[in-house]
Amino acid sequence: MAVAWRYSVVIPAFNEADSLARVVAAVAGLPGPVEVIVVDDGSTDGTAEEIARGVVFLSSPASSFTTGTNLVIDGALTKGVQL
Repeated sequence: MAVAWRYSVVIPAFNEADSLARVVAAVAGLPGPVEVIVVDDGSTDGTAEEIARGVVFLSSPASSFTTGTNLVIDGALTKGVQL
């Protein structure tokens, strides 16, 4: 019997606005369904805005591969590890 893989990836982010899109794109390239959780730890460089832009895209009709979107806004790196 084949195993259906599903990935859940937690990406801790602190001042990662310049690299976040590249990291998320690499994770999204994994085979099968992928759940991406980005935890911003109070960044001051626009990381939160990059995350918000990604959520807006994933919630739009332009993102045909998305089956559901959940958004949790949290300011603690350790919270992502606790999930």
